[in-house]
Amino acid sequence: MAPVVKEYSAKLDSKRRLIIRDSKFEHYKVQVRRDGTITLKPQILVDLDDISEDTYNMIKDSAGNLKKGKASRPVNLNEFDFDKE
Repeated sequence: MAPVVKEYSAKLDSKRRLIIRDSKFEHYKVQVRRDGTITLKPQILVDLDDISEDTYNMIKDSAGNLKKGKASRPVNLNEFDFDKE
């Protein structure tokens, strides 16, 4: 696990929002666990203009196939440990 570089107490404001001080990212993936632990993982969203036309067409075709029910069997991801940092 990565070392802690900053730690502080925070509370929700009147609109139930939490402020992240000096945030370097605009988007986060939020994970809420049963024990009350909340994990925020930075996400970098890609601008469509930065994706090649071939890649965009492949994504579009794949989404269309999925809507039509054309998809392979689900892949078993249980062998992977996604909680590792």
